Amino acid sequence: MRRNPKFQRRPGRVVPALVGLVALVSSGCGTRAERERTAASAASTTTSSAPQERESPLEPATSDTTAGNTVAAATPTPAANAAAPAAGGRKGSRSAPAPVGAASGAATPPPGPSTAASAASGGSRPDGGSPASGGVAPKPAPAPPSVPRGTSPAHIASVGTYSGPAASTLKPVLDGAQLWVKYINSKGGLNGHPVKLAVYDDGGDPARHRAQVQEAVEQRKVVAFLANAEALTGQGSNDYIASHRVPVIGVDGGWDFPYDNPMYFLQHPSGEPLYLSFVLSAAQQLVPAGKKKLATLTCQEAQACGVVSRLWKDRAAGLGLELVYQARASIAQPDYTAECLAARNAGAEGFFVLLDGNGVGRLAASCARQGYKPQYALATTVILDRFKDDPNLDGAIGGTDVMPWFQTGTPAADEFQGALKVFGGGLPPGVGMVTGWTAGKLLERAAGTTLSEPPTSESVLRGLWTIKDDNLGGLTYPLTFAEGAKSVRKTCWFSLRVKDGKWSSPDGNRQFCGQ
Repeated sequence: MRRNPKFQRRPGRVVPALVGLVALVSSGCGTRAERERTAASAASTTTSSAPQERESPLEPATSDTTAGNTVAAATPTPAANAAAPAAGGRKGSRSAPAPVGAASGAATPPPGPSTAASAASGGSRPDGGSPASGGVAPKPAPAPPSVPRGTSPAHIASVGTYSGPAASTLKPVLDGAQLWVKYINSKGGLNGHPVKLAVYDDGGDPARHRAQVQEAVEQRKVVAFLANAEALTGQGSNDYIASHRVPVIGVDGGWDFPYDNPMYFLQHPSGEPLYLSFVLSAAQQLVPAGKKKLATLTCQEAQACGVVSRLWKDRAAGLGLELVYQARASIAQPDYTAECLAARNAGAEGFFVLLDGNGVGRLAASCARQGYKPQYALATTVILDRFKDDPNLDGAIGGTDVMPWFQTGTPAADEFQGALKVFGGGLPPGVGMVTGWTAGKLLERAAGTTLSEPPTSESVLRGLWTIKDDNLGGLTYPLTFAEGAKSVRKTCWFSLRVKDGKWSSPDGNRQFCGQ
């Protein structure tokens, strides 16, 4: 298959990744049943405003009530307990059920650092003697003085819109971050520090978001924010984040404001660079397939959908496509027959769609009833794993900005799949989950061996500033950060296709970048 010269192919085998356009469903309403399902799903994980801490599911959880708000907090992992038995518990705590989403079976973490100490206290000496015979037991090697290994908790927070209509798009990002927290705690935490994640649901209210960010910093003493799904609410907290120098590691991808703040460390494209990837990844597959007459249908509810429509209008001809029909419609619309007929009458061979997940399914069903089955091209943020089971969407294409959720065969991909199997608790995989997981891996790369005792934001920042041209094992495009510098705008993607009930990457999981 010939490649359009507009796209640059990155050398080497890279694992795909993805994150989503959150603003797409930000002000959308959906059907009543959909709203109820979304609210119920969000309520099962977070409360409306009180933070919840998430850690490893390997130990029973404890509960602590502060100012009338219950906070679920799991105790440190066995590996962390071996290093410092008193590091994780709270005095006077009582047993409580494990956090929602924890794996049903307990897993055994790798041996902790106590193995060497145990051998020294009761085992033989190198000279053949033993401590009991009067010899001097060998001393353990001291930790590097510049980076002491610690056991006190590393407090982090995720502040975002985890209830309401937007939660169906945003909450999977949180799910991925929580998956990483469980996984890293099973390995002993960050440089010996068990990770405690406090989750704040701002309910789509920017004022509440600002208050929650301030509480997390000033009362919980968080050293970083992780995977904030805040496309609807985060811009008003920019100045506070910058002035207090608390890094925000990973975003949902919904808007451009993170590029204006050097305390934001993006793990994938956000805002217009992300939206451009929708256009470039679709054109990359449509043009070689001969599907050059294009229709687009984007949502009415979000400003971002209008940006994507404009990008198609500006870019289609230069990418070898003829734009024959454009329309916008509500994601709550029960039927899209009129749009299907208009696209068919215009001669559209390809049909780019930016609705929500349920809207995509209704559109494909409406077109099928009219005997019209174009080549569907789907925006990254609305691609769902379950589309593989919809015969009306067989053959649909798209792209992802992070490693595809179905990828295997590389260390980074197999690590994610293994963590999902052990700690996923039956959560459906998808783009959003990999987005949150990738944010966690970015924090791990920055602080996994250098987090100070006690943990501080400055030690996290110093670790982030050492990251140069690092794609986290293929999870995303190469990341580079520097002190005082803002994240660089990049547009990169991995191609996706669903065929015969299975998702795949038609380019062998190679990454492409374009402008």
